[in-house]
Amino acid sequence: AMKTEFGYEIMSPVQSMVLSHMPLTTDLLVRAETGTGKTLAFLLPAIDEALQLRTREDQRKGKSCKVLVVSPTRELALQIAEEAYKLCRPLGLQVRCFVGGESRRNNVRDIQSRRMDVLVGTPGRLEDLLENEAALREQLKDMSVLTLDEADTLLEMGFRDSLTRILEKLPTTRRTFLFSATLSSDVRSVARIAFCQEHKFLDSIGHDSRPRVPEQIQQSFIIAPFSQQAATLRRLLAWHLLLDHPGKVVVFFPTTKATSLYAEMFRSAGFRNIFEIHSKRDQKQRARVADRFRDAHGPAILFTSDVSARGVDYPGVTLVVQVGVSAGTDQYVHRAGRTGRAGQRGRAVAIYAPIERPFAGLLADMGLR
Repeated sequence: AMKTEFGYEIMSPVQSMVLSHMPLTTDLLVRAETGTGKTLAFLLPAIDEALQLRTREDQRKGKSCKVLVVSPTRELALQIAEEAYKLCRPLGLQVRCFVGGESRRNNVRDIQSRRMDVLVGTPGRLEDLLENEAALREQLKDMSVLTLDEADTLLEMGFRDSLTRILEKLPTTRRTFLFSATLSSDVRSVARIAFCQEHKFLDSIGHDSRPRVPEQIQQSFIIAPFSQQAATLRRLLAWHLLLDHPGKVVVFFPTTKATSLYAEMFRSAGFRNIFEIHSKRDQKQRARVADRFRDAHGPAILFTSDVSARGVDYPGVTLVVQVGVSAGTDQYVHRAGRTGRAGQRGRAVAIYAPIERPFAGLLADMGLR
């Protein structure tokens, strides 16, 4: 499945590290960056364990959900569900995804009348359904594996209380996998609550705990006055489109207004396949645009605010451009990480005003030149 469905010729370090411990007999705390293939690293052992524990009665009734994955964002949850579907389809297992911004009524209908072997969801929607739908609590009473993905982001987004309430309603006989790029005291505190037994700690990052840009991403920056940044971006994109195999581009802007303005400007300038995502578009609109960009062939360009900065995987992105400084070095790293996914090469370019040059200096030890 890893080769035919996902294109992996060899396992990534985090995949090798986790899968070498199968069959798992403990909980797992895994430090892993985004874009390293960690989704498969937690889905494969979770689904394997679910298959081992699945009874004939479960198979006949289809009323026992064995795997629950909690993800910080709607976009990432949908992406995880899509990968889970690819793994589960040949096994006859069903995947459901419950996230905010989609019909709660449809979620309840799925809980009551449809088979659900693997459930992926966001904290707010899962907390709501677990609190108010006894049928979901019944489905999860014999679950075997819980995964908290991007635990650091879950906490940064203020979901600690939601996670606590979700955990209170899950069986303590489960196995728990917690994946995080950083191991702050808050992450360790949630781990102590989430784990139901002894756990193994696996570190695929190493001793340097700071977020970092993967080595396969070539980084550079351009200094241009604010008045010349649109022209600078236009030249950069025009150069990229002249390459033999240009690939897709993601361009980050500091504000929603700038994202919308630049998108309209570049459409008017004749650039084709311009996509636009920002907070003024509702979740359904953003999801539709994200799907269209993900499925696009050729040199599509996505103009976006930071709603696309973390976790979301857009295949085929070979260039990331950041116009203006990010909220911090961590955010710079997460933006740059939209390219160079799964070991592929990529390029990250930042366009800064002269007054923003000191920020480039802060990034020098991360490879920005």
